Amino acid sequence: MKFSNFKDIIVNNSEVALDYITEDGLLKDIPIINNLVDLYNVKTTISDKIFYKKVVSFYESFSCVNRDSFVKWQTWAKENIESAEKVASTLVLHIDSQHDLIKCKIIGHIFKKLVEEKITLNDFEAYVYVVSMCSVRDLRKHCVDGGDQSSSTEASLAQRLQFVGFYSFTPESLSQNDKLEYEISDRGCHFIEQMKEFSW
Repeated sequence: MKFSNFKDIIVNNSEVALDYITEDGLLKDIPIINNLVDLYNVKTTISDKIFYKKVVSFYESFSCVNRDSFVKWQTWAKENIESAEKVASTLVLHIDSQHDLIKCKIIGHIFKKLVEEKITLNDFEAYVYVVSMCSVRDLRKHCVDGGDQSSSTEASLAQRLQFVGFYSFTPESLSQNDKLEYEISDRGCHFIEQMKEFSW
């Protein structure tokens, strides 16, 4: 089933047969679908259009995953069932909790990076948390504008993203009594690098 057809089915129908959705070869091999069945106790249909729109947004950015990498990841998932289930549960819970569809799309992009081995499992967990905790506006500014250490901008982006480890105080400002200044962290730079090809 083509992605566009899959998307139309979700948007235009209040109830969608789970078996029909999983006919898509790529989607059915992501543990998220099996976890949906477990977490929502669904046997044949799912009627929550909003949740399905979230899954569509996730899938939209994940569907271009490198197929060889995906096959390799499937092998890893079968050999590491506990870790794979943890990843799947993380995906389901974070996707379900989002209020902005673009955040689900970002999570799909981050999952793609994990599957393609561009980031580690620890990075994946950290970045999914960051996406859930930060505003889309701040994430976009951080990634598109390459960060912002200016303390003069409203409430300072650096100050707001310091708690997720994307910025830290400069050593110079900590050793002096002057106004504290920020610098972008290695993690903040790494996140920007991973989001370069993301379509905001």
